[in-house]
Amino acid sequence: EEFFAALRNKDSIVLKGYRFPYYDESHVDSLKHYIANFSYDTDTRHIQSHLIHRLGKLENEEIWEFFGRYYQLCYGNSMAQVKILQSLSNRQNEESTEIMLDLMAKDLPLVSNSKEIAKIFKPYRDNMDLAKILFPKLLNYSSVHEYKVEIISLLADLKSADLIKSSLYKKYLGQMKTDARIQLKRHLGRQGSYHIQRSSQQLSRKQNSQILEDYAVLLYPYKKEKDVQQFFMRLLEVKAPNVRATHASLMAVKDEHTPLAFIDSLAGDINSRALIFDRLKSVDKLHLFPSVYHVQEALAESAIFEDRNFIASKDEVIYLGKKDLEFEGKDYQGYYFKLRSKQDFDKNFKVQLVVYESGKEVSTDYFYKNDGYRMTDMDTDEVAIDYVNEEFELKDRSRAVVYHPESSMTYNRLGF
Repeated sequence: EEFFAALRNKDSIVLKGYRFPYYDESHVDSLKHYIANFSYDTDTRHIQSHLIHRLGKLENEEIWEFFGRYYQLCYGNSMAQVKILQSLSNRQNEESTEIMLDLMAKDLPLVSNSKEIAKIFKPYRDNMDLAKILFPKLLNYSSVHEYKVEIISLLADLKSADLIKSSLYKKYLGQMKTDARIQLKRHLGRQGSYHIQRSSQQLSRKQNSQILEDYAVLLYPYKKEKDVQQFFMRLLEVKAPNVRATHASLMAVKDEHTPLAFIDSLAGDINSRALIFDRLKSVDKLHLFPSVYHVQEALAESAIFEDRNFIASKDEVIYLGKKDLEFEGKDYQGYYFKLRSKQDFDKNFKVQLVVYESGKEVSTDYFYKNDGYRMTDMDTDEVAIDYVNEEFELKDRSRAVVYHPESSMTYNRLGF
């Protein structure tokens, strides 16, 4: 009651304190009132969204009738509508899913924050059987920019898991082919533009390569059609590792011989090695993965570059060997590398350690990977390995720091 009073009185305490009140079923009527009838200023509109979120977590059948009415009334408040859709999807049942689809058919909210749209569909990524209910109705909105990536991605996940047939989306095939060609042309046009640096543009590139990967999955069953054949021929020009790995695995499912050279080139590339390994494993075609890279050392090398691209002209990587390790009574194997980049301020090598459980088959799933220990001028390889081993042993002790008498606790410890 103190919170509602402060909200009415426009007390500034609500700007930071709105997240802390606890609500139960006795507050349903109050929440409904302050969602639908209270007038919010620009700086407090987010509080309304929070109250919708909290109301949606309560167990009360009246809530969904209220949400259904209010959703149609707040035409000009898309964020409120999005929060209602999120509340429905979080219920993770068929009834709430049907209500959500019905509301979207009546009015589709548009917000610029793509993360809010993604939250609507996130629960279905953990429940693919329920996600099937969304299609094909959800494809009616796949041409809407704000929804395209999430819808196509979810559909591609269902297709990859073999939970739907390609005939389900055949009605929308013309639209998909047109957009796939546009996305491919846009991607190839940007592919050589290395001057683009802004984070928003980099994110756009990532989304573009992701949707190309999804379209590859969805269009592959129709690869005999002439325009789809042309799409896949041009897709070979794409350098994005995720797109190339998915394309190769799709080819491998149907033809074990045609993509061998393609697979070899992907496995030989540090940036795509782990991707093609996992893709082939998922379709039970791992025997096509070249034996020279089907060793833990090669996948460990790929793991150290999972967060950034390896650039052959700028990066140098040297394999130092492997050692048996022990942690909390279990046996592990550690793989050691030293690397440096021409872009680094400090030109000394960094030592990277990637650890896997002993006795398991070759895998991309590592147990531990360090951030990289920057060697000093006095360090030998063995001394540096001793330091990263100590880091591994202390990995769960957040307050413990490996002591190095030759380095400061600032730049060297941060890897600069």
